[in-house]
Amino acid sequence: MKPSVPRQVNNLPWKLILAGILAYAGLGQITHFIPNPMMPEASLALNMVVPVIIGYFGGSVAGGIVGLLGTTLNYFAKIPFHGPDAYELVAILPHTAMGAVAGLRSLEHSRIGTALTIVVGHGLNIAGFLLVGLFPLTVLKEIPFWTGLLTETMVDVIFIAIFIGLQRCYRTEGGGFAKQRLGAHRFWLLSGLNAALVLFLSLSYLKGVSLAGHLFVLPVIFAGMTLGFLEAWLTAILLSLVLGSALLQGGVADAAQEVSRVLMLNIVALAVGELADNIQQQQQLVHTQMLKLEKAYATLTKADRLKADMIRNISHELRTPLALVLGYVEMLLDKTWGALPPDQQSVVDLVQEHARRLVQIVERITVLHEVEYGYLTWHSVPLETMVRRLVKDYQDKVATQGYTFNLNVKGPILHLYGDTQYLGQAIETLLDNAIKFSPDGGDVDVRLWVEDQRVFFSVQDHGIGIPPEQQERLFQRFSQGDGSTTRRFGGLGIGLALAKEVIQAHGGDVLVESQLGKGSTFGFWLPARQKEQ
Repeated sequence: MKPSVPRQVNNLPWKLILAGILAYAGLGQITHFIPNPMMPEASLALNMVVPVIIGYFGGSVAGGIVGLLGTTLNYFAKIPFHGPDAYELVAILPHTAMGAVAGLRSLEHSRIGTALTIVVGHGLNIAGFLLVGLFPLTVLKEIPFWTGLLTETMVDVIFIAIFIGLQRCYRTEGGGFAKQRLGAHRFWLLSGLNAALVLFLSLSYLKGVSLAGHLFVLPVIFAGMTLGFLEAWLTAILLSLVLGSALLQGGVADAAQEVSRVLMLNIVALAVGELADNIQQQQQLVHTQMLKLEKAYATLTKADRLKADMIRNISHELRTPLALVLGYVEMLLDKTWGALPPDQQSVVDLVQEHARRLVQIVERITVLHEVEYGYLTWHSVPLETMVRRLVKDYQDKVATQGYTFNLNVKGPILHLYGDTQYLGQAIETLLDNAIKFSPDGGDVDVRLWVEDQRVFFSVQDHGIGIPPEQQERLFQRFSQGDGSTTRRFGGLGIGLALAKEVIQAHGGDVLVESQLGKGSTFGFWLPARQKEQ
């Protein structure tokens, strides 16, 4: 979840900055008497967490200001009571840099990442202390120094991550509590299982089973992944109390081991809680995206239905006037009202040609629509008979234009099962295509044969050919080879798309081979089946 406080430089959250400065100085006064685990003569720098927290919620500038002014105020506030604190003076710049780093936008979604910026402050502090001589170089060889540094760093990280995590829990929709997110039944079931595991391990540990202490991470992980960040942390706190009671009984000898276990439990709780939160956020994001997709799908479905209705209505509205136009044209050509003068005869022939072309376009658009929605009528199709009839019709139609259709049928062709009308439309499209792209006439070779339980049909022309880079989009709706092809030969670019969709609706596929200047071969294959599958 994003911080709710504005992060803009020109709109700084001054109330948050002021609270951070006062909190830094106040916490510095409180922790002055707590020895630092790295160097006993220094005080515990727990107030380092304040610039990091302010940087997370207020941005880099706010975090830097709190680090600068908070450290400065704390330095001067100590003078009347404790005298000048050289450690605090040297820490001014490191804490400023740490607060600024914590406000980087790349960290604003990660409490663990933000908490780890405390390492920047500690690193710069140590460098400054060594540079001015507050720390002797020999301290770097001492193991207690490094264990103390690790301990203080882990305490700071835990404090920052818990504070940010609690804020995120309370600001998350649903309150951030597992009971509200999961429902009472599942919450109590998971909580009961986890409580039983905590009780078993705690009793085992208190009775001297040392292995149980190493297994304390199991209920923490279980709580984090099944319930949430807050529950994982509360489990870690409960188990930390168990470790603390054992620490009191075991004495100083076991102190380092028990403290490390306490810190480890809390770090594990925070890390697992971070992971669990990220998973939950991803689930919420997926759910939100699914809702958006469902809404978009519903909108598209409605638009698609409107498109289908529009195509159906347009087709119906165009067919009626076109039928009337063709009817009257044919009556004129049949000399119903007398013979026409030669000049009028040519005009009426042109009207008939273009009216028929318009009828063909309407029919093809209708077929595309009906095939898309599966409006096919299935029955036995005498494919060979259909091909012979269509080839003869086209031969008669273009005989005066210099075209010769050569039909070659190889072997007996079984009757297929499909839609006779639409398969006929697909075959007509391929025959039309051969004529269209053979503008100078010539031979058109039509083949029909059976191979590997498939029926093949192909139409080969010897026309202009098609470049390889344009062949992939030939069968797309409203697409032709290029702009020049469209201008030269006309058409909407739906013929080959119609053929492809009809053939694929019957379980087959289309084929194309072409070379520039040598012609093209278009065809298809259909499964040789006797009934619908």
